[in-house]
Amino acid sequence: MPTYKSFDTEGLVVYCSSFSKILSAGMRVGFVCGPRDLIQKMVVAKQVEDVHTNQFFQMLCHRYMTEYDLDAHIAKIRALYKSKCDLMLSELDKNMPKCVRYTRPEGGLFLWCTLPDGADSAPFIKAALEKKVAVVPGTAFNCDTEAKSDSFRLNYSMPSDEDIVRGIRILSDLAREMYGE
Repeated sequence: MPTYKSFDTEGLVVYCSSFSKILSAGMRVGFVCGPRDLIQKMVVAKQVEDVHTNQFFQMLCHRYMTEYDLDAHIAKIRALYKSKCDLMLSELDKNMPKCVRYTRPEGGLFLWCTLPDGADSAPFIKAALEKKVAVVPGTAFNCDTEAKSDSFRLNYSMPSDEDIVRGIRILSDLAREMYGE
């Protein structure tokens, strides 16, 4: 999908992104594109907050962008992530009981799963962890930290294809055991 910034003809949109999903998950280097005056104020605010971003990682990002084909790299990882997403969706389609709903993303690195109405995902997530499958609880995305959630997030970027197949089968068996078909 095109960014909002790509439609901005008047310099009103600020575009923020990160290299963490492009170059390395642990590389917490972001960037922003927008009006120079606003960016300068953002730089000052950031310096007040944390002095500066890790310079070594900034140098790595700069070197990668100037010495390598970033667009080709992005195309390569997009194809990889699409393949992993397709595999996870295929395994969910084959194995997950119909009472569990899940998104079919057009990009990104995650699927959002929702258990049957009224279910609290906490016991499901605990049981999954006991079987060595980790998911991100939906409560991590709630504004109200005390609220329950019937959802969880799956990541398909890091696990191997074998782990995706194994993990989805474990989650599907667990969902069937706890909630039926």
